[in-house]
Amino acid sequence: MAAAFARSKQTAAAFCVSHDLKESTFSWWRSQLRHPDVSRRKTAGVRLVAVDVAKREVLRPPSDARVEVAFAGLAVRVEVGTDTEYLAALVADLRSRC
Repeated sequence: MAAAFARSKQTAAAFCVSHDLKESTFSWWRSQLRHPDVSRRKTAGVRLVAVDVAKREVLRPPSDARVEVAFAGLAVRVEVGTDTEYLAALVADLRSRC
């Protein structure tokens, strides 16, 4: 990655944006690699490897997936993805009546 950055003629910020890198992490590793004597002590056994990150599909639960909240002998079943604020208000209201 360091060689790719040097070839790119980009600023560190632009390079990080174009490679989806966190600039602070990239800068830290650059400083470690510039001072190998210090880096060697701190990162013994660590080596950098190239990683390609592929976008993945978001896994969604089946449409019939349910969550159950049980309390005081009462159970409330809701679909996965139900608004948590709504569920919290519902449970609080039911709890106050038990």
